[in-house]
Amino acid sequence: MTAPRPPEHSPDRRHWAALSLVLLLAAALRLSGLGSVGFWYDECITAYRATLGTGELLAILRPIGQAPLFILLEKLVHHTLGNEEWKLLLLPALFGTASVALGYHLGRKWIGPRAGLATAFLLAVSPLHLHYSREARSYSLLALLLMLSLWCVDRVVRQPRPRSVALAALAFSAVAYTHGVGAVYLAPLVAIAMLQVALRRRWRSLVGLAAAVALAVVTFLPWLPDYAHQVATIDEPYYWAQWHWDEVFPWQVPYSLAALSHGSGPPVTNMVTSTPWTAWLAAGLSTLLALVGLLRRAVWRRPEMTPLLLAGGVLSLLLLFAGAWLKAPVYVVGRTDSAALPFLVLLAASGIQALPRRLAWAPPLLLGALAVQPLVAELQSPEKSRDRRMNGIMAEVMEDGDMLLTSGQVFEPSAYYLGQWGREADIRVWPTTSSPRDSRGLQAEALLIATEARRRSRPVWWLVWSEYELDLLSPALYAHFDVVGRRDMYHRKQFLQLRARPSGGAG
Repeated sequence: MTAPRPPEHSPDRRHWAALSLVLLLAAALRLSGLGSVGFWYDECITAYRATLGTGELLAILRPIGQAPLFILLEKLVHHTLGNEEWKLLLLPALFGTASVALGYHLGRKWIGPRAGLATAFLLAVSPLHLHYSREARSYSLLALLLMLSLWCVDRVVRQPRPRSVALAALAFSAVAYTHGVGAVYLAPLVAIAMLQVALRRRWRSLVGLAAAVALAVVTFLPWLPDYAHQVATIDEPYYWAQWHWDEVFPWQVPYSLAALSHGSGPPVTNMVTSTPWTAWLAAGLSTLLALVGLLRRAVWRRPEMTPLLLAGGVLSLLLLFAGAWLKAPVYVVGRTDSAALPFLVLLAASGIQALPRRLAWAPPLLLGALAVQPLVAELQSPEKSRDRRMNGIMAEVMEDGDMLLTSGQVFEPSAYYLGQWGREADIRVWPTTSSPRDSRGLQAEALLIATEARRRSRPVWWLVWSEYELDLLSPALYAHFDVVGRRDMYHRKQFLQLRARPSGGAG
């Protein structure tokens, strides 16, 4: 027999004051010093592509199947506000703050008032949530849209009206257009919800969910072939993550729980590679709270939401693991698993709701204390400023119209930052994928560059990405150029100043 649900009291003035403070804290953490540390490589891609025309942008995104919604929103920011770092970070910060407020609403509605307040606080001070709320990429939007999708699923289940179905279809479609991994989170949510209503013989709700999925698929049809191509070739864009997958395998899910916890440091260039003891302590405490909440589901306002939260927070991680094991290393700890965070926080908050009132304040404060050092590290992150500092050095010595040779690996940071500082450089992308057997083609390209440099009577600058690039390309370039300047840069890059030899000069 289920224990009777304890009487609930309406939130008082102290509750609303606490919520206001939490939302102010969330906004302050996400907006303070926005853009002050600069962009790193992936953010520079966003910033540069936001300057492109819509047709040119889609021509870049379609062949790689990259979801376009976030970059199109950033393009709107570029055209209305400008392209400075802090302006392009406004949307992620607003999305992150909105998800804190939505977390409160979902926690209070489905579990209880204390759970709502705990969800908002734990999201507000989550180092990982803060990281993606201050990064010009799509992950904060993805987390917000998945939370909205869960709300829409619940709405269709309870009120399968046309408006509810249309809202759910819109949310599902927005998730699909935001990030390719969104389907991994949506699929278990919708499947579990449909199974629940089928077992209860709520056929109108089942038809409503099926209609929402069908409408979302129809709206996604224009991008579906490109998405299918991305899935078929997913090992190519994720080749860089293979070493990380191999290093963590087969413990990806436990490491995710630690990396998503409040004691973990924020991601650095795409992933969390270090999980200190504080991360495991915070993960253990959060897991314990979730177990308490699951065992005492009688205190939930909507106990039937439990399978959906487990689907979004746990089953999605297992699907990511299975997909990475069978296909390609898409499971990147601290990146593709980040969308599970709101679901896991709601589960932990259910345990806080189940605790006696006199003890309920302790777990959030302990998790908040464990988060202090990671939050400070995120706000002061030096890693993100290297591309800006590097291109600042280049802008000081280059003049308008100078030719810059670079690889595809560093093209976007140079194009973005040199443009920000008013340098109209002629940036040429050098074919670093060539093999030594292509030396004749490289020699011909180097000769064309040297001929143009002699005609302009201007130096040529070469930003070298790696020793491999230097070994591959230097024979062709050094046959026509002399190195007249060299400077070591960040990430083991080199910045070379080349001067073309007179026509016919020997190397």
